[in-house]
Amino acid sequence: MYFSLAALFCFFISCNSYENRKMSEKAPPTESIDTTAVIGSDTSAIAPGSQPVPAPPIIAKENPVRGYAIVYCPTKMISNVPSIVNATISKEEFATAYAKFAEKIQGQNPDVQKEKINRDIKGDSIDIFEKMGVTLEFDPDDFKQISKNDNQTKDFTNKTSLEWDWIIKPLHSTPKSIINFKFYYLDPDNKQNFILEKTISVSSSVDARSFTDKWADFLAEDPKTTITVILVPFLTFLGGFFSGRKKKPA
Repeated sequence: MYFSLAALFCFFISCNSYENRKMSEKAPPTESIDTTAVIGSDTSAIAPGSQPVPAPPIIAKENPVRGYAIVYCPTKMISNVPSIVNATISKEEFATAYAKFAEKIQGQNPDVQKEKINRDIKGDSIDIFEKMGVTLEFDPDDFKQISKNDNQTKDFTNKTSLEWDWIIKPLHSTPKSIINFKFYYLDPDNKQNFILEKTISVSSSVDARSFTDKWADFLAEDPKTTITVILVPFLTFLGGFFSGRKKKPA
């Protein structure tokens, strides 16, 4: 009886050893994973011979400041006579920026009354970025630009204001035409971003009145010239003419 139990115990042991040996032969060999390479660097994922792809640069977003955009365009022009139109963007207070701008326009147009210049100046608030520009838009059938403004984009570095000038000429008489000043800024990617809500439209009509009407306006705008240069010589001429006729013998 003891012999039978011992034989049965040996049989069970030999069976278990055989099964364990078969399982170890079928199981694939285990590989150790080096997690430090994955966590510490991503170069282990790059194929041999290839170059690592650099991460895209992080571009800081520019924070604008508040300022003013001011433009000047004569609302009345004479056909085929050039006129200067202007634009400025300023970081200064509106009153200061306006005064400087108006003084510049007066210097460019000394024969135009100050009140008329003030009527033709338009202003609005605007967000100011480091690089800004202005484009001038108009109907090419109505106007021709006879001066080139190649530097549309300017930089605010060490400046409180930027200025642009154009010379345009009306090609014919028209009751009304539109000249559009479109302001934009350059983002860090050098992409133009038009600030449409800040676009300023200035109406410009060509003066199609007769020569007599224009001459009358000229005389009315400068009374000093009218009296000293025109009326005095004219009255002197009339006086001499009539006095000469009276002295003629019958």
